[in-house]
Amino acid sequence: ISHIGVALTNTAAIGDIARTLGLDTLIVALPSEFSGQRDGRFTMVPAESRAQLDALAAKLDRVGREYRDRGLTFGYHNHHIEFTPVDGIVPFDYLMANTDPALVKIELDVGWLATAGVDPVEYLRRHTGRVIACHLKDYDPAIATDVPHRKHVAPGAGTIEIAAIH
Repeated sequence: ISHIGVALTNTAAIGDIARTLGLDTLIVALPSEFSGQRDGRFTMVPAESRAQLDALAAKLDRVGREYRDRGLTFGYHNHHIEFTPVDGIVPFDYLMANTDPALVKIELDVGWLATAGVDPVEYLRRHTGRVIACHLKDYDPAIATDVPHRKHVAPGAGTIEIAAIH
C-alpha cells in the first residue's frame, strides 16, 4: 500500500511505478479539494459545496476504474476535514455513498475520525467490507492545543477503543 498525490492525475505513470515497486494498492491521502494554503502554509480546507463533492465522487470513481484496469486497488484515506458539513451533508459520507465500493475502498484513519467527533468503531462497522486498511492512532481530547493532529497519541493512550477495531 502506498499513498499517492492529491491531484489524482497521471494515473498511468503512477500505476506503472506502483507495479514496478510491487505495490497492489494506492490510497489518496487527501484530495486537492480538501487542501490549500493559508498564510503560505499547507492546510486542510472543508468542502465548498455539494457540486464540488459530486465532481470529486466522479473523479474518485474514474481514478478507481483506471487503477483497477491496471490491476491495482484504489482507496481513500480520511482526515477530520471531510466530516465538516456542507450544504447539509457530511462530505465523507456523501463521497462513500456516491462512489462505487468496488472502485473506491477506504483506509480508515481512526485518529482523524475521533478528531471529527465520529465513533471509529461504529464507522468501521458501517463500512465493513469496504475498509481495506486502518491507520491506527489514538486521540486525547484533554491535550490543550488548537492544532488537531497534536491530540493524536499512540494506540491505547487515548479515548478510542482500539481493541474493538478488528
